[in-house]
Amino acid sequence: MKAALGVRNKKSLHDAINRLIRYGLIARRRRGLYDVNLDVAQGLANAVPQAIGKHDYVALRRYSRDGSTLGLPSHWAEVIAQRQYWLEALTNASQGTTPSWPAQLAFPVTRLVTPSGRRVPAVDLPDRYIIPTRSLAHRGVVYCAYYRPVFCDGPRCSEPPKPVCSPTPGQLYRYLSPPCPEPYCAPAVPYPVPVRPAKVVGPLADYKGQLIPLSALPLNARKYELGLQAFDREFADFHRYFNAEVRGREGLIYVTVKSKHKVTEGVLSKALDSVPVMASYYLDKLESVLGALADFARTHTGLNTAELMARANAILKEALYRKRKPRPAEAPVSLQVKEVRFRAKFKDLRTGEYEWRAYRLAGLSYAQFMALLGELERVPHRLTYLEVTVVLSDPTGTAVRFLGAGYLYIYHNPNKDPEGAVRIEFRPYRHVTKYVSPEDLALLFYGLVTALVVPIDLAKRALRGTASP
Repeated sequence: MKAALGVRNKKSLHDAINRLIRYGLIARRRRGLYDVNLDVAQGLANAVPQAIGKHDYVALRRYSRDGSTLGLPSHWAEVIAQRQYWLEALTNASQGTTPSWPAQLAFPVTRLVTPSGRRVPAVDLPDRYIIPTRSLAHRGVVYCAYYRPVFCDGPRCSEPPKPVCSPTPGQLYRYLSPPCPEPYCAPAVPYPVPVRPAKVVGPLADYKGQLIPLSALPLNARKYELGLQAFDREFADFHRYFNAEVRGREGLIYVTVKSKHKVTEGVLSKALDSVPVMASYYLDKLESVLGALADFARTHTGLNTAELMARANAILKEALYRKRKPRPAEAPVSLQVKEVRFRAKFKDLRTGEYEWRAYRLAGLSYAQFMALLGELERVPHRLTYLEVTVVLSDPTGTAVRFLGAGYLYIYHNPNKDPEGAVRIEFRPYRHVTKYVSPEDLALLFYGLVTALVVPIDLAKRALRGTASP
């Protein structure tokens, strides 16, 4: 404890321990031994980073006499890096500059549409939105407004949406008030939500290496992928570095984020503590994009939601003719590392020489992954690839049934897609295209994106960390 806090004075050490006990971060087991609450620790790690004061620099002076961070203990170096990422995020949100991608992973910035009708940039954390100002560079206190949905349906009423926070109550009131005094006009939205994509283009078919309109697809086509293009700035920026996949397996939904070539070593390895933040942010954006696709589907087909889902379910029965029908399963939302690859340098006991060895591990929980990183800190290592998966259940079972006919692949192809576009592609399984025409497959796709909104919204809320004290 003394080494982790960098405190020598006994009174300062006891004050720090008592404060951590009040926060619920640690609990005394016996004299000199404490249990750590990892959920509270994750919430504190994702809270507003405090400014590093002069007392902190005095404690670190024995590690770094020339001002460099190279000699610091690893946990203090991470604290200083997190603080730098936070300042970059504040600058990006308040002045419109572009942060580095490690900063965007640690403190992602998104645009919100507020009840006042205004659109405002905000830092998107797992348990809150923070509307930034320059004052947050030297203060860590924010005021938060907590919402419950005005119009909610089914299981989404179980938990409120994320609160919105601001360093000043006046700014919070300005954005959360209706455009004019009630009851003369209603709020633009019941509570702040991410801005939806600017436009949706499609339906398109990827056939024989070419992207063509679905109406131009040959009648005898069997191997093709159906998709829509969504134009959203933050979503497109994320998919410059990552691809994503949504599959159904054993009654559960698996949302997997895959890093592109050299992204893990160059970007993600610098912000591994922010993997839960990245997962929560991506679910936030994915829900917004799928909602826009569902609106496009209703407009394009001229059907309301009930009629669209009825048509899609009828086509699904035909697509899964004589095939096993998926059944929904119940499981808590979990964050997993589907696959991690790394190279580590070890000493060969026979020759006495050091050599690099390549390793691949799969199916790790997030706690196991963090324990692995702790073990790797003892030796030189390089992470080369990482796949992160959010496992979620579907309370209605509708999305799971649709995923029995195919899966979603979300990516940007610079050779086919225009700048700023992300393609959400439905890739049907081989037996499906034998029974379903391209036009009916489009309806199946529209039914899937409509059904996915509810389970992703529930998973996003379940992944929230514990709020900081």
